[in-house]
Amino acid sequence: MKQDRHRPTWSPTLPLLALAFAMLAGPAGATTVARFDIEDLTHNAACVFVGTCVQSEVSSIEGQLYTKYQFAVSEIIKGGDPAQRRIEVLLPGGEMGGRMQRIAGMPEFVPGTETVLFLTEHNAAGHAWPVGLSQGAFFVRREPGGNGAQGPAIVYSRISELNLLNTLDGVSAAKSSMHPPSTPLIDGMALDDFLSRVRSILNEPGSADGSSQGTSAR
Repeated sequence: MKQDRHRPTWSPTLPLLALAFAMLAGPAGATTVARFDIEDLTHNAACVFVGTCVQSEVSSIEGQLYTKYQFAVSEIIKGGDPAQRRIEVLLPGGEMGGRMQRIAGMPEFVPGTETVLFLTEHNAAGHAWPVGLSQGAFFVRREPGGNGAQGPAIVYSRISELNLLNTLDGVSAAKSSMHPPSTPLIDGMALDDFLSRVRSILNEPGSADGSSQGTSAR
């Protein structure tokens, strides 16, 4: 199998928010992006939703592989149409015809995976990416309960292959992003508590985001 594993040739159509520092040098095989904590993700996202990946399809666009993910929406927290039941996300990378392309740090989704996604504004091509690449994707794991009942839903991150840059001083804050400082505060948090935290950030006094909140579609 031929694998094209590289940092991409960036173009003006890429979301500037997520990739503001992508041109900076980082460890081999890693993409350098600004570090986003939960407050940053919430304020900078144009859309935040909870959904389950129901389909993924790889296609070739001008010689580059892209994967189109379809999500069944259970709840929109910010942006979007509260009545929307499907959200499509087109991300660079994929595998087709024995060829593989990927961007280090770009999240990938398997049908059946439940996720909380923080998406950028749409770029010039009409597509949105997770804010901060894999920083903007939180996966949901539903713990088994007693007597076969479903237990609580837990959120966790899969941040990897990112060199996170502390934008306050312009210095790389971590060469390895497997466990960035904010991760222990999020991983293992109950989904309801996580979403409540996002809503509280949106409702903070002076926040310009409060009016853009969505509602549950559950």
